Amino acid sequence: MAATKKKKVVKKKEEKTTTKKGTTKKTAAKKTTTKKAVEKTPAKSKTTEKTASVTTDATAENSQKEKLAEQAKIAEKKRQAEDAAATKKAEEAAAKKAEEERLAEEARIAEKKRLAEEAAAKKAEEEKLAEEAKIAEKKRLAEEAAAKKAEEEKLAEEARIAEEKRLAEEAAAKKAEEEKLAEEARIAEEKRLAEEAAAKKAEEEKLAEEARIAEEKRLAEEAAAKKAEEEKLAEEARIAEEKRLAEEAAAKKAEEEKLAEEARIAEEKRLAEEAAALKRTAEINKTIKEIAAKEAMESGTPPPSPPPTASPDKSFGKPLMIAGACFILVIVMIVISSFNNSHKYYVKDTFQGMEIWKGDFAPASKHKLALLEGVVYPGEKKAYYNAKEVLPVAFFHYINAADDLLNAEGTVDFTRVRAYIDNATEYATDAKDAETLNEYRTLFFEASLKPELKTGHTKKAATHTEKAVADSAVQETTKIAPAKETTASSHDEKAEAAPVNEETTHETSSHN
Repeated sequence: MAATKKKKVVKKKEEKTTTKKGTTKKTAAKKTTTKKAVEKTPAKSKTTEKTASVTTDATAENSQKEKLAEQAKIAEKKRQAEDAAATKKAEEAAAKKAEEERLAEEARIAEKKRLAEEAAAKKAEEEKLAEEAKIAEKKRLAEEAAAKKAEEEKLAEEARIAEEKRLAEEAAAKKAEEEKLAEEARIAEEKRLAEEAAAKKAEEEKLAEEARIAEEKRLAEEAAAKKAEEEKLAEEARIAEEKRLAEEAAAKKAEEEKLAEEARIAEEKRLAEEAAALKRTAEINKTIKEIAAKEAMESGTPPPSPPPTASPDKSFGKPLMIAGACFILVIVMIVISSFNNSHKYYVKDTFQGMEIWKGDFAPASKHKLALLEGVVYPGEKKAYYNAKEVLPVAFFHYINAADDLLNAEGTVDFTRVRAYIDNATEYATDAKDAETLNEYRTLFFEASLKPELKTGHTKKAATHTEKAVADSAVQETTKIAPAKETTASSHDEKAEAAPVNEETTHETSSHN
């Protein structure tokens, strides 16, 4: 619409310009005619002087007419200029209005286009975001599926490795039994397997690492189950011990009441007999007095004085018996208290770790049995404990320390491993602990035998190591009782024997 208006304004402007050009051409033609007339006039005046004045008058009249025409032309020109100015002003106003309308239309179109572009861009951005979200979700699902698949493959691989290890361990146990029958063939086979293991070292390290992780998990679960079982057994043992002590206390109390009752009855019987004896003595003295008085009356002589009788206050039999009974009772109470104290264990948590103290065969004395560094007693805090509540903590502390050293990377310190196993032996309380000790002694033997096989030591060295471990295991198994009960003297003997065990361990490790 604005373009149509603009075209109309331009057309009108062109028409006015054409009209103006026509008027200009007419004025120019009129000027040319007047000039020619002026130029011709001097030529006529030369012809006759008579006509000069007439011509002059005509010329003046013409000049006056030309002047008037010129003035009219100027006025017309001025009017036309004013009309042109007004037309131009109107055209400019119309052009300005058309320009404003055009600009407004263009602005409206541009705004509409911008809004359309913004809507299209927003829609494209939303579609892009939706597509990216779809791709991200698809990628996440794919990654989760891949991770799940990888985890399943990993678990399957670990289960396969654990099963292979279990089968390998069973085969190793069976092989160990066969090796006892054919030692030389076993050594040769192990040497061949060691050479093959050197060729597959990289693969075995990977499998060993995964097997170690699976074994650690299994051992942790077994340890947790074993700990729960031990806590259950310890609780049952504690309840049984408390019941036994209560029964013993009741039996002891009943026995003491029985002894006290028998002593009371015996004392009452003795006092009754003494009273009867005194009564008979008094009756005999009275009879003697009566007979003496009767004879004196008959003979006329005074009766003899009665013989002195022993005063009851001067008898020492009763106090001595009471003192002896009290002394015996005190001795019995001291012995019972000492016996009970020798079965008590005490726990102290220090900044270094857990201290285990054991009561001596005395009413109140005790001695320190062990210091477990970095350990805090996991059970309930009590005034004292029995062997089943305390000793398993020390046992598994040393067993776990030996296990960590055996599974450590690099060179194994067999001296410390043997020392930990020997220390654990002192705190074993039942047959299950003996089985655990035998297992770790077997592991210690196998681990200490591998360097000998790699270095090519003789059968004699391997047999010596196996025999030493087996003898030690048998000795320690025979020492284990259903409940760990040691006195102060037995503890001193263990303390004296400890350096000898360390020297033997050092000699065995050096020989290995």
